[in-house]
Amino acid sequence: MNNAEFLALASFSTSRTLTLGSATGATIGVAGGANLTLNTGLAWGAAADTLTKVENGTLTLTGSASGGPTGATTINAGAIAITAANQLPAGITVANSVGAALQISGGATFNQALSLQSFGIQGRGSLENTSGANTWSGVPTISNDAAIGNDDTANALTISGAINTNGKNLFFVGPGSININTAMTGAGNVLQLGSGAGTLNATGTTYGTLNVDNGTLILAGSATAGTGTENVNYGGTMTVTDVTTNTNNRLVLHSMNMVGGATFNFNGSSAAADRPRGSTV
Repeated sequence: MNNAEFLALASFSTSRTLTLGSATGATIGVAGGANLTLNTGLAWGAAADTLTKVENGTLTLTGSASGGPTGATTINAGAIAITAANQLPAGITVANSVGAALQISGGATFNQALSLQSFGIQGRGSLENTSGANTWSGVPTISNDAAIGNDDTANALTISGAINTNGKNLFFVGPGSININTAMTGAGNVLQLGSGAGTLNATGTTYGTLNVDNGTLILAGSATAGTGTENVNYGGTMTVTDVTTNTNNRLVLHSMNMVGGATFNFNGSSAAADRPRGSTV
């Protein structure tokens, strides 16, 4: 595919090899509602060749990429679904404000750099964990307001690569758990929207306001509340836990705004050094 577009109009699976052959961009489109499954993986004619995914359907990769790819991958619409890090190159951008997602499954660790600019397909996250206990160890950059989602209620999605929010809003969505085991920089706001639980575990985090509109947002490990206000709205729960790690002053004398029906929990032993501080309204 030399500066060309391949368009799948209906669902099918193939073991034929698609080879990208242009650094100026090869494009794969899958029509809405369709799924194109490549059993042999994509081949890169040259390492720097680029891939763009268009149309609202799903491109599913099940085999390893060949050709030592280093070029950029951009998802402008629909989804690319992968089960291993070696199925795509080192840099992935999920563009578009809605309707684009990178879907991961298989219980794997993914090490690519990731730029998130989307709420995903039907708001399920621009990085969407569809099944399995997956870990993203690459560096996610929040380039526009974006969501990370987990559809799997039985397994957590873990982010261990340092997140830079760039002052943007980062949303946690879906019914599954999302564990942030790394420091967050960029002073962006964190918003828990899904019915699952988002857990912030790392110290050295600089984010703005913490908002809980649904589900549970947990401060655990060595995480503290950052620099902004905590807002817990009706149906939401904020939990501070010292069950495994005692951390002093997690809320650092911040104000916490709670709307009727909101819940605040503190979990810890009588010997715990930390206590929630600040005012609750």
